Amino acid sequence: PRQAKRARTEAWDKFQSAFQKIKSAYDAHSHIIEQELQSIKEGFDEIEKQKEECMSEHGNMNVGENDLLQINVSGKIISVARGILTQVKGSMLEAMFSGRWE
Repeated sequence: PRQAKRARTEAWDKFQSAFQKIKSAYDAHSHIIEQELQSIKEGFDEIEKQKEECMSEHGNMNVGENDLLQINVSGKIISVARGILTQVKGSMLEAMFSGRWE
């Protein structure tokens, strides 16, 4: 019985020692991972900021040729696809309705 109790105590001590080593390693690595995650978040936020600045400067680039626009032509509202207005590259209409306006 004494020997069995001593063996259980030694086993328990080894278990606790191993657990502490694993916990220390986990804590060290989780801290590194948290730092990396924070760095990634900061990088993403910077990219989003640059994207907003670009959109502000050059217009919203999330436009499509099939977007329906309602425009006022001499007091009459008409609907037209963006692609119709932008099909002649370099024209005033293309510049106005391409999505790159300021």
